[in-house]
Amino acid sequence: MSSVFRFPKINAVNNITICPNVTYTAHSVQEHRPWIKIDLQSEYDVRRIAIFNLQDHSGERLKKLNITVGNTETENECGYFGRTAGTSDQILILCAKGAVGRYVMATIYSNPGMVDILNICEIQVFVK
Repeated sequence: MSSVFRFPKINAVNNITICPNVTYTAHSVQEHRPWIKIDLQSEYDVRRIAIFNLQDHSGERLKKLNITVGNTETENECGYFGRTAGTSDQILILCAKGAVGRYVMATIYSNPGMVDILNICEIQVFVK
């Protein structure tokens, strides 16, 4: 993660999709364009990403999320969620063809000069 506020990134990949509060989430500090990178341990053709939002009052923190895939960094576009999520939302992003790589990265595209907090309950990566 770009930063950690109490709750580690492992919370985003522990197969727990019900997060009644932030203690169950991967949680960044307030920063410009916070991100989380998932290491798949090998190269895959990523087909879709499911992101589970938390179920408390902070669901609106998940917004303007860009998903990329790559081997060294994140050179291949997967998809973009361009609105503000609601509490308890499950976001499904269908990857563009060619989203191949070892790493999946989710970044909030903060407006210039603005900061955001990245809270993610769970990220599930589906491959070919």
